[in-house]
Amino acid sequence: MDSITTLTVGRVSGLIAFGNFVLTVTFPLLLAIVLIHRLRDKLSAVSWSVLARQLHSTLWPSILRTDSVAGKHVYWSVSALAYTNIGLAVLGVVSGVVTPLGLGDHIRPAESRDVSFHYAPDLSNFGKNTIARPVMPLSRDCIITSAYCPGAIVPGAVINQGEGNRSANPDITATTRIPENITEMFSSVSKKSSVAGILDIQYRFWLPYTSEYFDDHKPYPRGQLLSLESLISRDDITLVEGVIADMHSGGIGFRNHSVPSGIPFGAEWEEDILWVEPEISCVNTNLTYELTLADTRNGTFSPPIRSIELVDEGGFSNLRHGNPYKGWPNITYASPDPQLRADRSAWLNNFLAGFTYNLTDGNSSAVGYGFNVTPGKHYPIAGSVPYFVTLDIQSLSLNGAWLNLPSASFDNNGTLTVGNRTIKSAEDDLYWYSIGLFSELNGRCLGQYNDASIRNEYNVECGHFFGAASRVDGGNPLFKEAGSKWRKPIYTCAGAVKSSVKTVSFVMNGTASLESLSVKKMEDK
Repeated sequence: MDSITTLTVGRVSGLIAFGNFVLTVTFPLLLAIVLIHRLRDKLSAVSWSVLARQLHSTLWPSILRTDSVAGKHVYWSVSALAYTNIGLAVLGVVSGVVTPLGLGDHIRPAESRDVSFHYAPDLSNFGKNTIARPVMPLSRDCIITSAYCPGAIVPGAVINQGEGNRSANPDITATTRIPENITEMFSSVSKKSSVAGILDIQYRFWLPYTSEYFDDHKPYPRGQLLSLESLISRDDITLVEGVIADMHSGGIGFRNHSVPSGIPFGAEWEEDILWVEPEISCVNTNLTYELTLADTRNGTFSPPIRSIELVDEGGFSNLRHGNPYKGWPNITYASPDPQLRADRSAWLNNFLAGFTYNLTDGNSSAVGYGFNVTPGKHYPIAGSVPYFVTLDIQSLSLNGAWLNLPSASFDNNGTLTVGNRTIKSAEDDLYWYSIGLFSELNGRCLGQYNDASIRNEYNVECGHFFGAASRVDGGNPLFKEAGSKWRKPIYTCAGAVKSSVKTVSFVMNGTASLESLSVKKMEDK
């Protein structure tokens, strides 16, 4: 909000009008005093008439309450005319002062025309810490040192390139160079478009990396993932080097920032921008950890956990009926459906956890009828306190590790081998069979156990999320003392990244720099 002391065109105009009014009223009063002071006794009749007109045109008659301003014993039409003239004079003064207050300068778009754009450097930490693009060609390595990336053809090096085959000639190293036909295919669309292509999105940091497995031991650019600055405290659309970050609704757009040249008063324009935003859903399992703190040891900054238990807050006692293995959707790029996947994963997670606690008394035929248990019951966590359990938030892969369960997975025949035993079904050993199913939980959430034709096309990440602990024994929630009890909620989450093209409206004032550039609005294409 503007301060009352801020001078604008309207306020200056109002002050000038008010000054004119004061001068119009006071100057005739002072002039009349000077005129009377210089008055001589002998004047002509015409001089007296002119003097009378001058005196009566000032406020002196009103100040001295002469007959010319009398309000009594005056014919009504004459009095009405006099008061009308006074009202019009006051109205003129007020309008002359108030009317200009709303005036101001405003620059509006005049016309559309073609202009050239130039690069707008970012002077913040993001721009200062963005390394210049390498002069070396675009590169990639697929980590697997014994095979080449798909499409990377090196004559004599790999049989059936792109299929992950081992090198037929170990003396020929793999290449990180991206073939020209691939770069042309993925860059041809973005050459004459503001929509970024996949090759336009690069690491902010990189280093020249040398490996005995690639490019005959010559350096190639390799990206680095480094933390630079957090924007999480902002609640607006922020422009930084190479990125448009929407910190209010979530999502980022990719743009090599440039502004129009030779525009003294600014400009407005629209661009189509590649937009990426997360789509994450979490479901409360209604199971919680209850932690009991131990004494703080020397040299530790957080109190250790003495014991841990699992508390049923409805996750077992109110588990929905039915078979959680039925109704899983086939995952597609168009509809990953993280909400449904997180929900089904939470249901299946509790379902399998209940079997490991023998809540059906070993009866696998009870599947689909829920668990006949009491809400609020505590269940022990096997073994020692898991290494990842603290009072802070954590995340973990979606498997049985959150219950400190051993790891076991099915072989290609669908059987589970434990020691000298072979478990083929839940009837053989419900506990170990459930542990084997736990090993598939993350993959089922990802979409690996659906239609085989799209098995490798999943684009979802899943996991457990453990919320921050809250004290439940009635003590000071800010004091982490030995013996105090705390609970952590447990969630299952599924997330995907959604890409789209948005039409972004930019506004720039007269300064051709990134600091003067802002986003006016964004709309879906």
